Amino acid sequence: MEDLPQLRPWLTWTELIGAPRDTPGKRQALIDLIQKYPRENILRACSTLSALFDFGPEGNTAAEESLTAAWIPRLFDRALVERVTAFAADKRVIFFQAQLRFLASEVLRIEVAPLKQIANVLPNEVIGELLLRSGEMLYKPYIKQADHMDELANKAALFLPFYEIDSQHDPAAFFLRAYIYLTIIIPMLPANIQTFNIPELFEAQYKFSLTEYCEFIFMFFIQAMMVRSKKSLDVAINSGLHIGLFKNTRLPHASIERMFNSVSFTLDQLKSARPEIGFADFDYLRAQPYFRFGDQLFCLDYEFAVNKIESAAIWGLLQEFKTDGERKAFLGYWGYVFEYYVGWLFQTYAISAFNTVYLAPKYVDDPNSEICDVIVICGKTAVLIEAKLATCPSKTRYSGDYKKMKKFLEDKLVKGVGVDQLVNAVTAITADPKKAKEKVLIIPAWLEKIDTIMPVIVTRDEIGSSWSVNAYLNNRFSERLLGKKRPKRITVAPLLSISVGTLEKLMGALSKMSLDVVLEDRIKRSPTLIWPFDAASRYVGRGMHRHTPKHMEMLHDIMDKTIKDFGITDPAVLDK
Repeated sequence: MEDLPQLRPWLTWTELIGAPRDTPGKRQALIDLIQKYPRENILRACSTLSALFDFGPEGNTAAEESLTAAWIPRLFDRALVERVTAFAADKRVIFFQAQLRFLASEVLRIEVAPLKQIANVLPNEVIGELLLRSGEMLYKPYIKQADHMDELANKAALFLPFYEIDSQHDPAAFFLRAYIYLTIIIPMLPANIQTFNIPELFEAQYKFSLTEYCEFIFMFFIQAMMVRSKKSLDVAINSGLHIGLFKNTRLPHASIERMFNSVSFTLDQLKSARPEIGFADFDYLRAQPYFRFGDQLFCLDYEFAVNKIESAAIWGLLQEFKTDGERKAFLGYWGYVFEYYVGWLFQTYAISAFNTVYLAPKYVDDPNSEICDVIVICGKTAVLIEAKLATCPSKTRYSGDYKKMKKFLEDKLVKGVGVDQLVNAVTAITADPKKAKEKVLIIPAWLEKIDTIMPVIVTRDEIGSSWSVNAYLNNRFSERLLGKKRPKRITVAPLLSISVGTLEKLMGALSKMSLDVVLEDRIKRSPTLIWPFDAASRYVGRGMHRHTPKHMEMLHDIMDKTIKDFGITDPAVLDK
């Protein structure tokens, strides 16, 4: 029997005031409350609390107990403080990151009330109500499906947004991954794969160089991190990134303006914000994570801000292609980049004494046909890995619709890809040439003596490590493998799925042990494979991945380049 990971529910407004959870008009009540106060005040409050509660670094998504206790009396009406404090003492979550995301997104979506109805200031004691009302919107009723596979897809659809809301990762990992794509992985791609010039495309669209963009984002990231490290109310309130920060650099004013505009929005631009798809759809905020007020940028979401390199270089450029064929080719190119990055992780960090890594291994008699993207040999165990860029689109990932989720899983990770590719690889490796009626592909000699196969799918998207997805994919793998004859006595383990963010965290363990041991641990701790990988592995911790020196080297690399290219004569500018 599996014990569920500890889940701490958050406090809702209706629960606090003793109203039924199904009270009608809750969304409209939140909108009415928002419309009473200046939008810039609410957005500034979101930025301040994000910094004050240290949301983002080390995967922190909920305020720690001491901060919660200190801020309950300041953010709630006096008559409610005792009740809120009692809920906090009962380990209920009072303040968390997704409240701010929803509140900020709601401010961007709703119509502006007439000026005569708007108060001059936002009282502190109203903010707590805004947050609890916002948190209450992060909910969708659970309706169980009768069919087993439908129910697995249903759980995946309903719980993926919650998995994202409670992110396990430090956003710095996203920044470093994108930077490594651009500086290490793309230059190492074979010439026949180099079909797009990313720096050239980027500069044509954004009107400044990709190098300059990376360095700007690094500056913004450092500033946001420093603000959080101060743990000061005054610093949090005045945490805006001022254009004057760059006065000691040699950057032209026009470049700074273009950069500010590429990551931020102003109040007069809110008409471009589109209606939400589901309760966790923060796409507009993800694209513009800074609120620009005068000459300052206020960071509304640390994770979204730090992840701007990848969102601009991949998804931003993707929007510029006019035809489906062009978009498909562009995503195919980034698919190769992702595959090479996964292989690079193993080659860079996995200890060779226990892990022998083969990138894009081929069949002996068909050098144009890959067995899979990566194979890691651990003694007599072969770990077969397929790396998939496939990203679950917003219209599916936030819809809560199991039918849409099931179609995505089948189209992007099962049929003809992912699962089917691994089924074919397992079938070829386990086939007995002497008993086969048809020609059998010849496998490399280093695969001939294995006695165990462990199939793995690595996704660029967090969906690979989320709730129920692994169980769904493994069921499909088992079903499809049953129809294949496997004469050889080779054990085939359950198929595992994992996101690249979780995979990066395994690299520290792989510098000391074999991959199969780490994967076996995940299976033993959650045999049904329902749990997220992070919850079912003792080798995965919250926050930034550890013992990955090459990543840290790249962090120092961009710091040195930023100081040099921006002409920073006073390094203390990075600490302001």
